[in-house]
Amino acid sequence: MALIRKAFNHRVLYFRQLQEISDSVVDVEWENSVTTALELCQAEKVELDTKINTTRARHRYLVNLAGDNGDESDGVDSDQGCILCRCDFTRGFITHWCVTYCTFHS
Repeated sequence: MALIRKAFNHRVLYFRQLQEISDSVVDVEWENSVTTALELCQAEKVELDTKINTTRARHRYLVNLAGDNGDESDGVDSDQGCILCRCDFTRGFITHWCVTYCTFHS
């Protein structure tokens, strides 16, 4: 009988502690509303997208600078070469500009 009383007292003590925990729980208090938080996240996303695009453009620029060594032998594969001179034509002619100003022909 003493063991049952002891178990019952521990049960009462357990539920008393559980009730204290339950009483201490309060509703969540948000600093901002959900819509304000979403707007802040959207603004941050736009700012980060802008930074990413700027950094990608800078990276492309630096890669282009690093890759332009000027050691191309004939200029055919170079991005600096004349687009008209690099193309194979079955019919056509070289324009006056190409003959006069193209660095590929000089």
